[in-house]
Amino acid sequence: MGRAASNETGNLETTDVKRTEAPAKPERRVRFTPDDTPAQMVTINEEGLIVAENAAWREFVRSNPEMGEIGIGVEYLAFWDRAFGEDREKAAATAAGIRAFLGGDRPDFCVEFPYHSANAQRWLLLRATRLAGDGPARVVITHDDISKAKLAEQERQMLVATIENSTDFIAMATTTGDVIYTNPAARRLVGYDPVLHATTKVPEFHTDGGRQVWHDSILSAITETGHWSGELQFRNLRTGLPFDASSTVFTVRHAQTGEPLCVATISRDITERKRQEEELRQTKEAAEAASHAKSEFLANMSHEIRTPMNGILGMTELTLDSDLHPEQRANLQMVKSSADSLLQIINDILDFSKIEARKLELDQCPFVLRDSLATAIKALGLRAGAKGLELICDVDANVPDTLIGDPLRLRQIVTNLVGNSIKFTDSGEVAMHVEMTGRGEAASSDNESIDSFAAHLPGVVLHFQVTDTGIGIPADKQQMIFEEFSQADNSTIRKFGGTGLGLAITSQLVGLMGGRIWVESEVGVGSTFHFTVCFQECSEVVPELSPPSVDLAQLPVLVVDDNATNRKMLKHVLNNWRMRPTSASTASSALVTMKRASSEGVPFPLVLIDACMPDLDGFAMAEQVKSDPELAGATIMMLSSADSNGDAARCRELGVACYLRKPIGQSELFDAVMTALSAPVRKMVSSLPPPVEAATEQASLRILLAEDNKINQAVATGLLQKRGHQVFVANNGLEVLSILDKMSIDVVLMDIRMPELDGFAATAAIREREKTTGHHLPIVALTAHAMEGDRERFLDAGMDGYLSKPIHVQELEEMLAGFTRRVVEQKPPGEATMRSPVGTVDEADLLERLDGDIALVSELTEVFREDYPAQLRVARKAVANRDLAGLKAVGHSLKGSLANLAANEASGMAAGIEHLSSRNELIVAGEKLDQLELEMNRVHEALAALCQKQRVPSRS
Repeated sequence: MGRAASNETGNLETTDVKRTEAPAKPERRVRFTPDDTPAQMVTINEEGLIVAENAAWREFVRSNPEMGEIGIGVEYLAFWDRAFGEDREKAAATAAGIRAFLGGDRPDFCVEFPYHSANAQRWLLLRATRLAGDGPARVVITHDDISKAKLAEQERQMLVATIENSTDFIAMATTTGDVIYTNPAARRLVGYDPVLHATTKVPEFHTDGGRQVWHDSILSAITETGHWSGELQFRNLRTGLPFDASSTVFTVRHAQTGEPLCVATISRDITERKRQEEELRQTKEAAEAASHAKSEFLANMSHEIRTPMNGILGMTELTLDSDLHPEQRANLQMVKSSADSLLQIINDILDFSKIEARKLELDQCPFVLRDSLATAIKALGLRAGAKGLELICDVDANVPDTLIGDPLRLRQIVTNLVGNSIKFTDSGEVAMHVEMTGRGEAASSDNESIDSFAAHLPGVVLHFQVTDTGIGIPADKQQMIFEEFSQADNSTIRKFGGTGLGLAITSQLVGLMGGRIWVESEVGVGSTFHFTVCFQECSEVVPELSPPSVDLAQLPVLVVDDNATNRKMLKHVLNNWRMRPTSASTASSALVTMKRASSEGVPFPLVLIDACMPDLDGFAMAEQVKSDPELAGATIMMLSSADSNGDAARCRELGVACYLRKPIGQSELFDAVMTALSAPVRKMVSSLPPPVEAATEQASLRILLAEDNKINQAVATGLLQKRGHQVFVANNGLEVLSILDKMSIDVVLMDIRMPELDGFAATAAIREREKTTGHHLPIVALTAHAMEGDRERFLDAGMDGYLSKPIHVQELEEMLAGFTRRVVEQKPPGEATMRSPVGTVDEADLLERLDGDIALVSELTEVFREDYPAQLRVARKAVANRDLAGLKAVGHSLKGSLANLAANEASGMAAGIEHLSSRNELIVAGEKLDQLELEMNRVHEALAALCQKQRVPSRS
């Protein structure tokens, strides 16, 4: 077998080799340079024998030992027997082509073929080329490795197939919008024909709205970030019908240079999805409408049922309080008992309906556990005593007493279970035991209305057991009794009565409170009902106690108020109580005064702070006091003429002992001081600053009753007049507003549903008026709805509380007890007090507030005479300098001082200036300032006239 040898030039020299059976003949040498290329190259003669090979071929043979020795002297076509393996047809066709080329039957020969090596399949391109010359015929066979190109082509074909077969809209266009390519799905969706729509640009695929998005958003987005995603609306070019699509538009860039090649759009038809979403939305709205209708039905049913019940119970109670024949009294007591039973049944049905409609939510408020349980048990004591039963309530010592939860619903559960035990027990005892079974993080429950104050507090799990010695419950009935409309035996309904809803409601309430309920019972022995509930623990709340007597004599007290009139009045009142008041006009100077007193060993045990002051307000000062160890021992009382719902929460956070709204009567302030100094904070203040409860018997109130139902009018009027209150009746909201224009009222009891103008609208009108007057008239809602969310709705509407019909005397008295600070005890009962003429001072109100001390009136008049011109000058300077904050501060200060002087009209005008400043209405506020100055001049004249009338000289 011949071999090639290198000549002096380094080029490959080959020698022709004949088959061994033929005699060797000398051959002319052929020179070429195959080593300069990576292609595998061999030269074959006319018989197909390899006469030359290059380095790439030799490396190819070496790296594929399965090929054997295929080199010089070996027939080239043997390669095909091994390269194609079992693909004999392919090998035969290739070999036949090569032979035809060698024989001259074909002018050229080129073929691609896969080569299966031991490592992987590769693709080779075979090309046959005749060598020119006069010598023996020679053919150069070249094998080029085209595996990468072949793979790239396969990938390209797969990509094209993917795009062509995709159901998504795929299009490519130039950066100017000329269409380059669209796949079949795109052509189908938009009705695009490359011939018919050759000049159509991409934006024309869209509706007017889609084109607007394209021009306004997409072009800028792909320029800045290279891509945009969102929803677009397309249109079919043939039918004009629109369809919605979720689209992504992006710039396609050259892999090496990064130059933009085109803009591609991939979109998916979401018309069906949008249709389903719309159906879901409509279904949801229909469900919400049905739920709302159900809620409205419950509200209407509650109103329609409770309204006549209110008349029955109210008139029965009024009649029972009169002189009656014994037989008449017995009959009426039976009527009342029947009405009470009917009301309980109604309440059960309504509660159950609310639970079924998912309209019952739990309140989250601080309460004292033992007091709450005592109230519930005490109410059941008469029933137990009438049957000769021992009623016991035992709470373990380790059970925390101050919790956050829903005390009303807890009492309902306890009343139901204990009441049932009393009902089904004829002798022996009924006992309730409470123990704590768990403590940790805030207890979880199905109710999510825990406010931010309670959310971080530790939780406790309480286990209640109500045990009786009654008739017991059969084992097979013990689960059934917790189902609605069920009792252990139908005979119990006939004997003991009831709707069968009580335990079902109790079970639902327990579940809402994060617990469970079960029963252990033996017939003839008795039953034990168990239930667990979860609460948040609140260690800051302690039982509210009657304040012990505090000796105020020579007790240092610091008064912090930026208003000179307020400081003067408070100092005088405190001096009358033999206290030692010191005053400061700013929070900063007050802090300096407190630190100096502390360093001298005589700290202030009590600090009265105005909430609204310039520079540093009362809350900021209270925070600094509580954070300073030297000052933290002081008891802080916050006084405010503002009406911010967030103030109470801030007072609670800062540990403020009491929060009072100006103007403050002397008796109210005295009670507040005594309560604040008797102990640490006794209760959580509400968002509405509650006045201190009267220490003596309840005073008479001027009450406006807004109620359109004649029976309810008679009941409420009778109950209120019987307790010494003056009652004025309005049949609708318009009459309420008319009466308030003419008459001074302490409290409004506002029915929600009235003709012409309902309770919500009337309340809104009253609160709108108060924005300019600075006053706040307490409004209590009267409702027969008793639905979930009512309390929040009433408070959001500007009301201060609500009573549910039928009105219960105890609840009414508790509600009215908080509104006694405006009572004028010297007024004859039943006489309506007309308001003072505009521009004057309410003399009666002022004298009442100052306990008739005309000397103090004179001093305050002098302070006012000296102070208000300076205040007006500051206000005018603020207007000139466009100082809104300064003008607002002056308005606020004048509002408070004028209110303390019972100058209601002027105080309202100052409040209006404060309000206008908050709204940046400087020009209007400046105009109002001129009116206020005239009014304040009249106020000073009225004060001077009052002092003259009382024969007390004034330096004015």
